[in-house]
Amino acid sequence: MDGDAAFPDISGCIRAPWKEVDRIVCDDALSVPEVNLFVELPEGSAVGCPVCGAECTSINGNEEDIWVDLSRRHGCRLVVRSRVAFAGCPNCGNHKVQFVWEDPESDFTEC
Repeated sequence: MDGDAAFPDISGCIRAPWKEVDRIVCDDALSVPEVNLFVELPEGSAVGCPVCGAECTSINGNEEDIWVDLSRRHGCRLVVRSRVAFAGCPNCGNHKVQFVWEDPESDFTEC
């Protein structure tokens, strides 16, 4: 199945500076198709420190966060997977960068 043709608006879930690096569409034997998006915040991206607001650069961690869109508004079970990214703040240290889909008002929940 061509993921872009079947689910044309999924890419809109990922906003700069985050980038989609891979996509796996699974629909064999599932009642609702599942799309796994693998995204990353490119190392060295400009980010704001979530604590003090200073401009800093991103550092990629080794752990993976997994988020699921519970709304199914895309006609599928959308799973977003990403390595945890940190803001390397010169003022107050390293702090986890909040994912765009981590907003409490979003339809995503962390797994």
